[in-house]
Amino acid sequence: MLSDDKIEKLIEALNNKTKKQMINWEETVERGVYLAALTNSGVRISCRIQTDETAGEEFHEHILTVLNGHGMLVDEIKTVDNYKMKELYENARRMAMNADNVIENMLNELNSLSENKSNLITKKILEPLER
Repeated sequence: MLSDDKIEKLIEALNNKTKKQMINWEETVERGVYLAALTNSGVRISCRIQTDETAGEEFHEHILTVLNGHGMLVDEIKTVDNYKMKELYENARRMAMNADNVIENMLNELNSLSENKSNLITKKILEPLER
């Protein structure tokens, strides 16, 4: 098992390299699970919403899975409401889902809409509601 210091360093390094787009996160077949392959290892990150039955509250559990070069489990790190793990998960998700390009395309499309087109789209959406 990794020491707390190494876990913090790993999370920090992954987050920094992800922000600089030096790590490529990809979607997996499991929804909400993202994978980054390194030269001789890999890492998977996921998030589960858990419920504390006694308090009746939900919390987020982030799971970082460290894999060897053969894709076998080396270690698994679970945290609850940890800001750095949440940030890593969100950055990995955005990269895997190509969020920057999707948002950029949306902004370009919205900027290219003229007032007439915009009113037409609004009218088509609202027209069925008025009947």
